[in-house]
Amino acid sequence: MPNSDSVAAVRSAVVSIFTNQFIWKFALSALLTGFDGSVVVTAGQAVYEVRNDLPWLAIGFVFTAIALLVTLGRIWFLTFRQARVD
Repeated sequence: MPNSDSVAAVRSAVVSIFTNQFIWKFALSALLTGFDGSVVVTAGQAVYEVRNDLPWLAIGFVFTAIALLVTLGRIWFLTFRQARVD
């Protein structure tokens, strides 16, 4: 009778490196970024057309767009800061 060693079965598991909360925050951040980007592009075209007639509108738009970008940057920063690998 031949000597046959049994091979130990190795159990493999799929482990998610991101939590469900991270996926939710990432999706929400992407959705907000897409929406805010479309609003800035659409409003920016209208403001660009009247920039000579209403310079205060153009200045207000620039400050608002900068504030929006800072806010989006903070949202993305908080999203990736809380991504932990356990």
